Amino acid sequence: MRRLSPQMSLIDDIDRQIIKLLQINPRMSYSEIAREIGFSRNAIKYRIKILQEEGFLLGFRTVLNPRKFGKKITAVISLNTDLSDINQVKKELLEMPELLMVFHVSGKYPFTIIGLFEDHDDLQHFLNNSLSDIPINEFDVKVIIDEIKDTEFVI
Repeated sequence: MRRLSPQMSLIDDIDRQIIKLLQINPRMSYSEIAREIGFSRNAIKYRIKILQEEGFLLGFRTVLNPRKFGKKITAVISLNTDLSDINQVKKELLEMPELLMVFHVSGKYPFTIIGLFEDHDDLQHFLNNSLSDIPINEFDVKVIIDEIKDTEFVI
């Protein structure tokens, strides 16, 4: 595999096979992948390195179960703020450890955030204290009742 140019953003079938194997088992060794695909270990190592450098593979991570760490409430919160305060709100939301995701979105509420909380009291404390310190006009909270699907992008 050659280094991808800015104009060439596609990957080949071998790269797709490597990615699919890593999506099934991100701890799979270069040697195991090489055996599966029929390439040398060094060729697989090189291809994975290029896929990382070119931004196709963003990393390998450990997935934790929030409930095992006492985080029983997942909340999706939409925030409305003045246009002039958007950059300040972004900056302050990034500093909040309760939040897993922060999105700047279109629509009435320019921010959607997803956070984990121990219980309803913890969520209420976040809403009344953490959010009250930043310039927010209004917010809408939805508590996740049942997680039906939660997947990462796959090919």
